[in-house]
Amino acid sequence: MSTVHKEERFADTAPSPNYADLIIQGLKEAKVEIVASLPESLLKKVYPMLEQDEQIRYIQVSRSTCPGSWLVPISAASERS
Repeated sequence: MSTVHKEERFADTAPSPNYADLIIQGLKEAKVEIVASLPESLLKKVYPMLEQDEQIRYIQVSRSTCPGSWLVPISAASERS
């Protein structure tokens, strides 16, 4: 398929929303206050937004610190209900 045909095919479609904005919005709607993540390339636009956001505490972890996630008490998440 040539470039012209591809452009014509997508000319009438609305631009897709920024997935990073949707993720941040979803986290806020769910009242998430802390996010810890092992960076992954498909979500690379989300991390800078998390770092700059004042409502969400972002903690970037390495492979060696991920196993410690069991230390977070379950009750911390259930207290929001």
